[in-house]
Amino acid sequence: MEVKIHVNPNTQIVAGMQTVIDFDPAKITVSSVKIVPDSPIGLELQSVADNNSRIPIFAVGTLGEPATQPLDMAVTEFLESPQSSTATIEFSTTELRRTIASAQGVEFQRSAIGIEV
Repeated sequence: MEVKIHVNPNTQIVAGMQTVIDFDPAKITVSSVKIVPDSPIGLELQSVADNNSRIPIFAVGTLGEPATQPLDMAVTEFLESPQSSTATIEFSTTELRRTIASAQGVEFQRSAIGIEV
């Protein structure tokens, strides 16, 4: 199953983004997290896919022009467990593992706009 993380900055300037996804590793596992090739924010800063701790973390940024238009941030590939029927994928909102967007070092958005499955 492929999950594309789509971000709409609502005309705000975005120079960096981090997404943290919570899931049940008994039902699904992360096989890969990749930056979208044509993303205007194309510098990978961190990529962690730890199925044991249920934490895929992906962070991107740019040293060039920031984004102000909707963009795809990353594509995450999940593998379904043969015993699983339904699995929930959520953006994390806990303090140390939150999904955020920032510009010039100032955090302005704590949750991603949406995902496409």
